[in-house]
Amino acid sequence: MKVEIKVPKVTVEDQSGTLTHWFKRDGEQVKEKEEIADVMIGKLTVTIESPASGNLNIIVKENEVIKQGQLIGTVEI
Repeated sequence: MKVEIKVPKVTVEDQSGTLTHWFKRDGEQVKEKEEIADVMIGKLTVTIESPASGNLNIIVKENEVIKQGQLIGTVEI
């Protein structure tokens, strides 16, 4: 089963931003609530936590443009 990792909605002004850093590599094990990525939306840097424990599947690469609510990866549990 795959659990989606989405960019949180944090501001109404800026709808898009950049995925600045993954803390884990594609295929690595992650734990629920573990910090796995940073995104920058406007002037805010937001750290995304894993929604579940399992194997990380990265969909969006570092430095790519993202939108709030966008799917950026999954966790295979």
